[in-house]
Amino acid sequence: MKRKVFLNNKLFYKILKAPLFITLIGGFITGVIGNRLMTLWLRENLVNQVKLEIYRGELQKQKEFVDELSKAIYARLYNLKVYFWNLKDGATKSTVLESWEKYKGEVRKWNQALKYYFINLDRYFPSSEYKIGEFDKRKSLQKFSKLSFREMLENVIQRQFVKVHSKLVETKKQILHNKKISQEYLLLLEKEIDYLNTLIYEFTEALFTAGSYQKIIKEVKRELFK
Repeated sequence: MKRKVFLNNKLFYKILKAPLFITLIGGFITGVIGNRLMTLWLRENLVNQVKLEIYRGELQKQKEFVDELSKAIYARLYNLKVYFWNLKDGATKSTVLESWEKYKGEVRKWNQALKYYFINLDRYFPSSEYKIGEFDKRKSLQKFSKLSFREMLENVIQRQFVKVHSKLVETKKQILHNKKISQEYLLLLEKEIDYLNTLIYEFTEALFTAGSYQKIIKEVKRELFK
């Protein structure tokens, strides 16, 4: 019995050392490990592709929001200017009042959407990552450089909008009562409008720069190539 076991053991070791057996076992192990690695790689690649699509979607939404905000802010500014130009050029009362109503319509739309603009500025340009001074190419907004985009819109531009609007309301009252508006008052008002125009131009330019800067793309690269 012992001799039979011994022979079987010798045969077993001989099989283990056989090149064909080693090749078969090596191929089996390599196949299992390789298949496992391939599965893990495909899974990771799929996850990265999903992340990439999500980031692309966020970038598209960001671009659409920037376009929307820019159109809205310039619509209010333009109609404000049209009303002022009519005042300055001495247009008829009916023309002045007609331009006032168009301007008021833009003011209503702007005010209704203002909270939406604040929320999305916080979403796409969070204060922890975006300061307006970082994207102010001509450095014309340096005294506001530490403000976020929301803070710039809410605490600077919107306040200037309100300041100019209150002065325009006074001119409308005078027009309704057929009173003449002094040139000094119009010159002061024009300066306030010019300042508002500069703020809006620099703000929107910085906003577009920040959008094209695309910090989200950095996050994509970090995720895909870490």
